[in-house]
Amino acid sequence: MPALLDVRAAVVDIRTDTPKSADTVLIDTNVWFWLAYTKASINPPKYNQITTYPRYVQHALRAKVKLLRSGFSFAELAHIIERAEYDQFSIGSKHKISKKEFRHNHPSLRASVANEIEAAWRQVTAMTSSADVQFDDQFVTMSLGWLKQSEIDGYDSCIATCATNAGVTGVLTDDSDFATIHGLTVFTANNVAIQAAAVKGLLVTR
Repeated sequence: MPALLDVRAAVVDIRTDTPKSADTVLIDTNVWFWLAYTKASINPPKYNQITTYPRYVQHALRAKVKLLRSGFSFAELAHIIERAEYDQFSIGSKHKISKKEFRHNHPSLRASVANEIEAAWRQVTAMTSSADVQFDDQFVTMSLGWLKQSEIDGYDSCIATCATNAGVTGVLTDDSDFATIHGLTVFTANNVAIQAAAVKGLLVTR
């Protein structure tokens, strides 16, 4: 049974949208994975993931859009890059090993993982400004509030808090969960979010 998406955000279909110089947009981790990780295309992605999002970011850069990052994306990006590297190793290996063994017993592979993460994050920082604020009890309380008010995970709640504290409402993401956050404008090519937004009259054409 497909997830029932209760859209509360405004949603913009980036397949037909043109970035505006007045836009300020925080970019979610999944977009960075497909744009900055050199092996992202090895794990069969959807067309939009390796084509539409990178193209939209490039158009946004040319339009002088203010693009932002969250430091929480570093933790999430590092995690999924390591997982991707582990999965690729496992496919080509005759002997199944745990992620802990992969991390501790194969120094050359560990170095490769660290280099991939460093190279990806270097691209992220080259394209964006930081939207981070102090990570304290107040930040956690606000993030918990987003978890209770919408259907997002822990990483996303922190990214939403970074956006809110920076006075930013625009988020570029392929994660339909962000569309459940009231007050955001979600820039996406995710069909589930786009179709659900259209039904609720929250699909925005600019």
